[in-house]
Amino acid sequence: MRGVLIADMVGLVTACWSRMNYDRSPQSELGTDGNITPGKISAAVITFFGVAMVMIGIALIFFGVLAAGFICLLPGIALIIFMGSSLSGMHDVSWNSTNVSGPSRLFGPSLGRSRTTIRWDEIVSTGKTTTSYWFIQSRDGRRIYWSYLYPGYGRFVDSLLLNRPQMMLPEDLR
Repeated sequence: MRGVLIADMVGLVTACWSRMNYDRSPQSELGTDGNITPGKISAAVITFFGVAMVMIGIALIFFGVLAAGFICLLPGIALIIFMGSSLSGMHDVSWNSTNVSGPSRLFGPSLGRSRTTIRWDEIVSTGKTTTSYWFIQSRDGRRIYWSYLYPGYGRFVDSLLLNRPQMMLPEDLR
């Protein structure tokens, strides 16, 4: 029963955050050009929490509490790796009148370091991953990913529909 309640609460928070970020202003937008980026404040808080966990883990290991030290250290490292890169421009999605550029690979539950550019006329489909990232896909299989954690992502969706009006979107992206 508790598990269902927690899952419902997480779903509600995610839906509210997604709706809020959909309508927010993107990082930049000039005419048909724009740029969206993962929320820097949330990425910084989570990265800071990861650094704190690593420091606590190292201190615990130093004082001989190995099990507790590794329990703190390993998740802390994972948080730094997965969220730290969102503090740079590496995961930004940018678009103009001819193409879209953005992160092109997933790395575990997050985005990887690879980027690609896809012309609007090359986009043939959209979709959603099991880790809740939306994507556009080109004829040759290249993808660009983004999520509800990108403030202003609705502006990118509007540009996608403007440039590819026949595109079918995932149900939760409309």
